[in-house]
Amino acid sequence: MGLRQIGLSSVSNDLFCTWVKLETNPKMMRFRQYDADPLAPQGLAVNPYQQGSNSYAKLTWQLNNEPDVFVKTTNAYSIERRIKLLDGPWGSWSVVATRGGSVTEFIDSEVQGAGGERYYAEYRMRAVDYENHYSTYSSTVMIGFSKYAPNSSVGGGLNSANKTNTSSFSDLIYNYNLGQNYPNPLNPSTQIKYSLAQDADVTLIVYDMLGTEVAKLVNETQTAGNHTFSFSAKDLSSGVYIYRITATNNGRILFRDSKQMILLR
Repeated sequence: MGLRQIGLSSVSNDLFCTWVKLETNPKMMRFRQYDADPLAPQGLAVNPYQQGSNSYAKLTWQLNNEPDVFVKTTNAYSIERRIKLLDGPWGSWSVVATRGGSVTEFIDSEVQGAGGERYYAEYRMRAVDYENHYSTYSSTVMIGFSKYAPNSSVGGGLNSANKTNTSSFSDLIYNYNLGQNYPNPLNPSTQIKYSLAQDADVTLIVYDMLGTEVAKLVNETQTAGNHTFSFSAKDLSSGVYIYRITATNNGRILFRDSKQMILLR
């Protein structure tokens, strides 16, 4: 159809195309933008947060560095929660908070502790870009607690609640999870985060694209919970690598997962 000077460029998850259409007079330049959904939030974790005599659930995550997410001052991250009694069914997922693009934490003051009936709270989140496109969900994280004290009419809870002003967490519940390394691409250092649901013998190994082991990062027994390993690839050449975690107990595989990372010099 007579095109000249076709140009393609990208910024994060946005693709831009420009071209000149020769069959029109005068000649016309056209422009089109394809805005893909943002990437799912990475590194979501939950831990107790002590504030005076109270303790609450504190969520943390890694920044999404996509410009159309990071620049938003509100509603760049949508945080959802659901709650259940120890032996009861889960409630429905509901949005409990939103945060701006430069924020990496949320303290849930409705989830508290102290004696009484036991509950579990599970969290997940999505990134939201400037055009209101939503990412897929992050991995989920879960925490155990003893009191549910809603301070607003948000969802994600139960039909009734026992309010309290003092609290202490009774236990933490973890899922198996391997996070995407950050930053990615790396040059030359990055962090790899993972979670263990129970104590396990853990190996964390890096392979090149031919399947050759190039680094063994972890080879030890570790406790249940969140773990972070700082990896320096200063002795490796640029390229794509695979890191794989395997968690076992008495020879039985409990968890295995792999992800890619990119080294750019």
